[in-house]
Amino acid sequence: MMQLRIDRGESAAPVRGRLAVDRVSIRFGTALALSELSFALAPGSFMALLGPSGCGKSTLLNAIAGFQPVETGTIQLDGTAVTGPGADRGVVFQQPWLFPWMTVRDNIAYGPRMRGLPRAEIAAQADTLLKVVGLAHAALKYPQQLSGGMQQRAAIARVLANDPAVLLMDEPFAALDAQTRSMMQAYLLEVWSKLPKTIVFVTHDIDEALLLSDRIIVMGTQPGRVIADLANLLPRPRPAEIAFDSHYLDLKKQCFDLIRAETLKSFTS
Repeated sequence: MMQLRIDRGESAAPVRGRLAVDRVSIRFGTALALSELSFALAPGSFMALLGPSGCGKSTLLNAIAGFQPVETGTIQLDGTAVTGPGADRGVVFQQPWLFPWMTVRDNIAYGPRMRGLPRAEIAAQADTLLKVVGLAHAALKYPQQLSGGMQQRAAIARVLANDPAVLLMDEPFAALDAQTRSMMQAYLLEVWSKLPKTIVFVTHDIDEALLLSDRIIVMGTQPGRVIADLANLLPRPRPAEIAFDSHYLDLKKQCFDLIRAETLKSFTS
């Protein structure tokens, strides 16, 4: 049964979502995509993956989701090895994945319905998530009647309806305009405050990583690997003005320098 936690108080501390990636390597043919990559996440944490194009961020996300097998190493979620896709991991892609012939409410209810939950429970979960993502007013609309940001909020709610322990997000706001993207970042943090899932967030945007996450892993390329594991100790909430804070600027420069050095390799190799 899905148990929605509506605050981040001590009593609501998450107990699911402990993720351990241990010396994972992935090869495509003769090319080594990821090499000996390791990190661990506590339940309810928010981690951003940064790195240049081609460093394997999406490959890593697919491996955690169970879509991509690993060559060596292990991925464990709450002590259980990841060997394939599962409902304990939800994936949000760059483009919203919604059934166009279903209303927003029916899209959100689809997962619980497929799991055979009682009708009353399905309805309650869908209504709760509609409120959480701010779409209660659009429950009976179809995806094509929504803006891009609203579609992505519906897609997030649809994933959350399966009550995953980990939310895997692959540049979910990259296709949105700057204003909508900023609003979606705020919505995501609001959802995370109400439903404290472990989040792995792939992005190319350093500012996005700084605004959202509590931890930033910077990946290098040729092959993909961890080159920096940075704690983001900026206080929450993080208003737009925090971009002028000296600690923000120092961390941004550190990320920028690391990524620039890795990107330059593609011009010199």
